[in-house]
Amino acid sequence: MKESIKELIADIEQLEKDFKLLNYKTKLLYKIEYTEKVTEGYNKWRLEANGGLRVIKEQLEKLDYKCPLCRESLQESTATIDHLQPKSKYLGLANAPQNMLIMCRTCNSAKNNREFLEWYSKIPSTWKNRLCQAIREIHGDSKLVELVTPN
Repeated sequence: MKESIKELIADIEQLEKDFKLLNYKTKLLYKIEYTEKVTEGYNKWRLEANGGLRVIKEQLEKLDYKCPLCRESLQESTATIDHLQPKSKYLGLANAPQNMLIMCRTCNSAKNNREFLEWYSKIPSTWKNRLCQAIREIHGDSKLVELVTPN
């Protein structure tokens, strides 16, 4: 009887380990599928006249058709959308215009998927001033305060 109880306990412990592993794999698979769906949706939205193209056009007009950092001339075809809080880390903000700022490809690539404050703290002060001015122009003072205030 003692041996069968020990075997039963060992079986239960193994089932518990298997369940934890299965739960982990399920969550991982869900995250991958969710990320793919959000990315697919963003890529579609990005090319829509009433989606990303509208955001680019509106921001270009407000920013005098220039990159807010380096001041390179931009057109609708050369402007890229930067996600102030990276979409790779904040999937829920992937299609949120209040999380977007147009930039030239070079400046956007330099920021990459870094957190805003981490990136902002390393750019030259001239660019910080330009960036703050652009964020105020596009999103208002409250967004700027939200972005530059450490958590």
